[in-house]
Amino acid sequence: MKQFFYEALEELCPGVGSTGNIDTKQDFETKCYIVSNSGTSYDFTKFGSTWEELETKMDSLQAEWDAQEYARNRKVEYDVLNQLELQFDDQANDTTTWVDAIEAIKAKYPKP
Repeated sequence: MKQFFYEALEELCPGVGSTGNIDTKQDFETKCYIVSNSGTSYDFTKFGSTWEELETKMDSLQAEWDAQEYARNRKVEYDVLNQLELQFDDQANDTTTWVDAIEAIKAKYPKP
């Protein structure tokens, strides 16, 4: 299943659910449904978007995710630092350990 299918589905086809994994256009057209006052419908023409529109949205969401990889990587390393202690020690000792650590992480994972 595509990583961002459900996020794209929720945005483009509010109220549409699925009965299993959705990997293909055929899955979308046969395993998705919408519930309304008149009951449950598997008629994909009533979902509000096509499979192709969903694929475009999923690709867009994937590109946004990929573009933020540097930030996720930085956060992992920032979280390991005891930043307040580094800042306190730098002030007490007139050093730049904290700034140096942050700059090293930013250099290791630059913004695209």
